[in-house]
Amino acid sequence: MCSFVQKNRNFSDLDKKQREEYKQNLPNLLPTYLFEISIGLILGDATLYLAKKGVTLKFEQGFKNKIYIFHLFEQFKGWTFYKEPYIRKSKRDINLIHSYSFQTFSHPAFQSLWDSLMISEKKRIEKGFITKNLTLIGLAYWIADDGSYHREKKYLVLHTQSFSKEENEILSLELNQKFHLNSKVMRHKKIYWVLYFPPKDVITLKTLLVMPPSMEYKLGNHS
Repeated sequence: MCSFVQKNRNFSDLDKKQREEYKQNLPNLLPTYLFEISIGLILGDATLYLAKKGVTLKFEQGFKNKIYIFHLFEQFKGWTFYKEPYIRKSKRDINLIHSYSFQTFSHPAFQSLWDSLMISEKKRIEKGFITKNLTLIGLAYWIADDGSYHREKKYLVLHTQSFSKEENEILSLELNQKFHLNSKVMRHKKIYWVLYFPPKDVITLKTLLVMPPSMEYKLGNHS
């Protein structure tokens, strides 16, 4: 790691040469913990982009999830030159915050994520992906991004509308096998598919997962 970063840790003050030096000194594989988080986040709301010098990962959350996006920023702060998440103002009222976002710099360490999930530049789920790549850490962040808890009936829905019915069936089967769950694929708004987890699965997930700060409510816990 370059000496400037070691002393200051203020990436926004680095010039172009210092930034390149910093990136070159990073490993070409993400630390295991970050890889596991990234898998869950990309299954959720995070987006991968292919750049000339590698792959970059973008995160965006609505204004209500400020604590959560700043938590994500802390996890990836060694992999971004952002000083803090960027504020996106509402188009209807510039005095209101619409969302917060940040992205990593492009780097070969994110290439394995791209290779695992992207086909023709779109997220795709193939057989074995969940079994091989998703851990309890990743599942917690996936639920934090895409989970929706029904307080009255106490079930959980993972909003996987971006995946086809066949992909959702793969997700459900492998989640059930790997984590001993009982999820099933359900139709949503007539044209989409989501994953439904019965109340007994929510109880199981509460014992298995450590949810990110401020997102405990996604499993029916008070934040």
